Amino acid sequence: MKYFADGSCTFPTTLTDSIWVSAEKGNLDISGTSILKYPVDISGVSTFDFNCIDQSGTTFLFQAVEFQNVFGVITRFFLCLDIHEINGNVLKYFLGTDYDVFVQDYIFPLAQDIATIAQACNRATPYEPHTYITLVKSGSVADGSAPIQCPVGVLAVFDSVAITGQTCANSVLDVCSNRTQMNFTLDTPCATEQTFAAGGEYSCLHYVTSGQTTYLSLWNNDASPAYQFSCFAFQKVGDVVTATETIKYCTPTTDHLTPGTRDSVAGKTIVVQNPSEICITVGGTTATGTGPGETTTLSQSGLYALLLIPLYILLSLLLLLFLCCCGKSSKKKKTSEKTRPESPIIVISKPETSNLKFGMRSELYMKRGHSGLFRPKKSLVIPSHPTFLPCVLPLPRVEPIYKDPFLLDDPPASSTRTVEPLRTLKPPPSPGIGGLYSFDAMEDIMGR
Repeated sequence: MKYFADGSCTFPTTLTDSIWVSAEKGNLDISGTSILKYPVDISGVSTFDFNCIDQSGTTFLFQAVEFQNVFGVITRFFLCLDIHEINGNVLKYFLGTDYDVFVQDYIFPLAQDIATIAQACNRATPYEPHTYITLVKSGSVADGSAPIQCPVGVLAVFDSVAITGQTCANSVLDVCSNRTQMNFTLDTPCATEQTFAAGGEYSCLHYVTSGQTTYLSLWNNDASPAYQFSCFAFQKVGDVVTATETIKYCTPTTDHLTPGTRDSVAGKTIVVQNPSEICITVGGTTATGTGPGETTTLSQSGLYALLLIPLYILLSLLLLLFLCCCGKSSKKKKTSEKTRPESPIIVISKPETSNLKFGMRSELYMKRGHSGLFRPKKSLVIPSHPTFLPCVLPLPRVEPIYKDPFLLDDPPASSTRTVEPLRTLKPPPSPGIGGLYSFDAMEDIMGR
């Protein structure tokens, strides 16, 4: 017989019609938006069929089809679940109703009325994140589709195991042979103190981290387990993992030091250390083996060496980038600093007046060794830049009109004027403007 809701609820797409296994209630039959054969502890009733009657976000309100006559009063029962999808085969939910002492379950009873979400979902929010309850599709663990890789903190082979304060000689926790499983191999004197899985083998299903503690939901791989699920709360410091194991799911007070108690079953404390191997995945795929959880293992020294490879590559890239930037900067600087073309040089080697501090230069006197009488100054070198030419022009050519008394030999080859002997020269005319020198050169310049 199937019961269907009035269409006001929409389950996650993963939660399809099938048998699902709850960490709290065991097998549940999901049909549409109804939960069939939900186990309860009410006197005279072993299961209820619940229909979803209202929804607010991920919170769903269910009403039991069955009702009870309690002291002549019709009493209805309501269930509040906050459901979250994990993957195609695993979901988790939180109980939204506080524990009811009369019903002895997380169910809300109400006489002669239909409850609302505000009434039935009376558990304080936000819920403790580690109190989630795992819901797994039946058969998905066996076919390998539900298990996930176990948390990084336990991906190793630990050669030392202690349970409830008792160290187990020759005992190992191996999470490297199959990364989706935690395998305890326990030897005496741990015959009496063991995990809740008699074979010591669990599959990892889902985990959350709250603070510094990771809460891992484990599936017991025993053929006929007393408890199908366990909550493994752990914290890793250095090479030591301190953990607790609580059946079904964690209580609000469970952490890595304090196990929870459910169904009057106290949890266990577990300490594993001395890892001989640490598991890693190379390139996102398993390196050896064909199993879904098989992987390669490296020693710690090999792991550290492998972790240095990305750092080495990063430093090499930074160095290459630095060299490229320097090369571009140098090339740009050389390109921008072009050699300025040299300007032609004008050498003023004609005799100038001393008032302008232009040096006089007489090739004739220099040739005849009269440097003692007329000491020429250095030639003035002026760049022939267009901005200088209007301001600096050569002075007029000055030529003597009579025989220099110191000129005893032949005149220089460059002279075109006839030089007469000293005795044939006439006395100079009376002093006056232009009496001693000719300004033909100035006239030539002005005439141009």
